[in-house]
Amino acid sequence: MLSFNFTKIPTILFGIGKVKEINTILPNYTKKILLISAPKDILNSKGKFDQLMEAIEPKTIYHETVLREPSPNSINSLVKKYKHSEIDIVVAIGGGSTIDTGKAVSAMILHDVPVEDYLEGIGTKKHDGKKIPFIAIPTTSGTGSEATKNAVLSRPGDDGFKKSLRHNNLVPDYAIIDPEFMVTCPRNVTSACGMDTFTQLLESYVSTDSNPITDALALSGMQYSIQYLIPTAIEDPENLHYREGLAYAALMSGITLANAGLGTVHGFASSIGGLFDIPHGVICGSLMAETNRLTIERLLESPSDENLKYLRKFAEVGALFENKRLSSEEQIEINCKILIDKLQEMTKKLDLKRLGEYGINKSSIDAIIEKASNKNNPIQHSEEDLRIILENRI
Repeated sequence: MLSFNFTKIPTILFGIGKVKEINTILPNYTKKILLISAPKDILNSKGKFDQLMEAIEPKTIYHETVLREPSPNSINSLVKKYKHSEIDIVVAIGGGSTIDTGKAVSAMILHDVPVEDYLEGIGTKKHDGKKIPFIAIPTTSGTGSEATKNAVLSRPGDDGFKKSLRHNNLVPDYAIIDPEFMVTCPRNVTSACGMDTFTQLLESYVSTDSNPITDALALSGMQYSIQYLIPTAIEDPENLHYREGLAYAALMSGITLANAGLGTVHGFASSIGGLFDIPHGVICGSLMAETNRLTIERLLESPSDENLKYLRKFAEVGALFENKRLSSEEQIEINCKILIDKLQEMTKKLDLKRLGEYGINKSSIDAIIEKASNKNNPIQHSEEDLRIILENRI
């Protein structure tokens, strides 16, 4: 029996030149806009940021720049600064950190409590979904935040955390996805964000909460990731066709993670991101192959009907790398191995570093495992399994 819920998605404007259409979607009453962006010198290559500013003038624009992943303090500060400015709409242009900042400010500016009160696992209150309108314009193909219902905030340190502000109504009202704004994304960012996208697609595909809609979208997104990630990051980063493919994959990953959830890789990422100042995409990319290798190994050790279902899904993704379809049950183990081999190959080609290069060592493992989780992974790994994964990636 099929039974599932599906969160709403934004109104999506996808394609080259779509940013120029922003005035067509601004509410008629819009007079004051809070624009939250990545640094202008990063965004304005080939005059793209200036094009955006021209498209939304002559509105009154307040502009804030995001330099790092959002924290509760940064959100509380922005909310306090603009709470009485009668902002009509928030527009965020940049990577996942910028979009999450805009999403959180949009969600908190109508409330009189600090954002910590609403963070999962930290606060005791549930957000009521009241916000001001929000437009997301991603400039990287990674987190899929332009289509998700949560904003991730972090406070790195020994007692740190990385937690979500979440409500179905926090999905952006509009997502404008314009590949022209992505062509100058640096190689290291393209690589890390691209592997984050693939992680989200694969984890949502094999999630215990997946459904036929998320399965179809995740497979579609993975086809584009497989085809375009390596060529974009390594061969021709200014190729708009390549960038379109990656942007589509990232969008699909946001929709699927919002509706199916994620797995052990992201359970690690939440823990590690709260303890260490490491880019989210780097964590996911570094752990992707090893985590899925051990998940598949554990599934093969207990070949129940349920486990066979997930093994078949992993094998279907392995077949995608060969541009084939899974032809028979006998091909499952072979295609699972192809998947792991390809993930390891991608990790090397994209130069995704081991965690040890960011200050993590064996003495860090207990603290990471204490806060890690398996989320919706098809195997609930033991602490010993989690330790094996980390030790193999330090």
